[in-house]
Amino acid sequence: MTREFCGECGTHLTTRRPGLPLVILKVGTLDDPSLFGAPQMAIYAVDEQPFHVTPDGLHTFEHYPHASGLLRNCLVGPGGLEPPTRPL
Repeated sequence: MTREFCGECGTHLTTRRPGLPLVILKVGTLDDPSLFGAPQMAIYAVDEQPFHVTPDGLHTFEHYPHASGLLRNCLVGPGGLEPPTRPL
């Protein structure tokens, strides 16, 4: 696993996992997160706090959805992995 941090303040920005063709972006670190669309899933919902808001209809998992291809089902469209709506 590779974690990337801001060179100025040390904030954790992204995570890259071997074998996962995605970058996990810490969207809360962005000035305007709305530019990157809506969330595709909520993971570790078992730890959700009362102030967390999970949009209705969002795929939600108590833990990481690595079993039974659940992660792939959330992220893959009919033509394969869906491209980001905006370049990072």
